[in-house]
Amino acid sequence: MIYTVTLNPSVDFVTRLDALVPGTVNASREECLSVDGRALTISRILHTLDVPTTATGFIGGQTGSYVEDILEEEGILNDFIRVKNNTRLNMTLWINGVETRISGHGSDISEPEVNDLLYYLSRIREGDYLVVAGSLPQNLNESIYERMFDIATVNGAAFLPIVETSAMQNQLRRKPLLITPNCDDLAELFDKDVVTQQEAIGYAKELRKRGAQNVLVDLEEDGSFFVTQGAVFQADGPQLPVVSSDYANMAHIAGFIGNYMRTNEAKKAFPAAQGCANATFAAETLPSRDSIVKHSAAVKIHRIE
Repeated sequence: MIYTVTLNPSVDFVTRLDALVPGTVNASREECLSVDGRALTISRILHTLDVPTTATGFIGGQTGSYVEDILEEEGILNDFIRVKNNTRLNMTLWINGVETRISGHGSDISEPEVNDLLYYLSRIREGDYLVVAGSLPQNLNESIYERMFDIATVNGAAFLPIVETSAMQNQLRRKPLLITPNCDDLAELFDKDVVTQQEAIGYAKELRKRGAQNVLVDLEEDGSFFVTQGAVFQADGPQLPVVSSDYANMAHIAGFIGNYMRTNEAKKAFPAAQGCANATFAAETLPSRDSIVKHSAAVKIHRIE
């Protein structure tokens, strides 16, 4: 089983207006409501690929119930820890084509609630995968990552720390299955102003030396590099115009882990990762299974070393 953990999910409200006049009633032209969270996105793509996944993390209040309802409607297994306060509500205003975002505060998570999540995760075993992705609730610090990945390591499960660069770097000693930095992340990790695509491979190799089993360098629309044991590969990005890049990084991860779970071969999982990302570039939100299959079959992989 692949367990995905979203510590700080959200319900996102998007509305479009021709103009905003403060202090008056403003009529919306269009609005929509959706759920968001990086690990939730991974679970949703895995479900599209018919890969078993369970979404967990913290939810609370009516907004948390909405998250559960949407996942239930989509047929995605979920088992969240209920917390006292509401799951955060984000708002995006599009006013005459200009975007303004308001990020909700979200729940403060108590220590007993943290312990409930850790107890739940203690069920994972060898052969399972733990994917932790997304932001932290405002009152928690990176120590929760240490505690979750300790459980995975002790229980023999593979894990993927899709978290802030500082927290990810601290997990390299535990030999994570996959990390997915982009060039900006590499610059931060190695204290550089800029890391070019040409330099990225060398830094990815260094991250493998420090413990990561596989490093996928996300080059966004230009594709990706993949550094694994004994080889370095490059994959081409989307060949068609990009519709949206919002979920492409999460698609990389879902495509990789979904294929790796079936084959246990990182080299075979890399083309599936890029294919899933390319399908996501071509979609307004998340891609269909048919689109993922089509784009995966068209991915071009080049061995560099």
